[in-house]
Amino acid sequence: MAGQLVEWLVQQQTFGSGKQAVRWSGRDSDGEVVVTGLYIVTVTVGSQTQDKVVNVWNH
Repeated sequence: MAGQLVEWLVQQQTFGSGKQAVRWSGRDSDGEVVVTGLYIVTVTVGSQTQDKVVNVWNH
């Protein structure tokens, strides 16, 4: 875990209540496919933040 930002998926967007899904191409901000590994997804709404670890497997 290098601790670097890979890609912003959504910024300043309004969603309805309930579960939401956001698609990610598996590419970084330069358009390159990210390497296989663990990535931290951070979601911030107002003053609340949650982090989740996701496993990306590219072959």
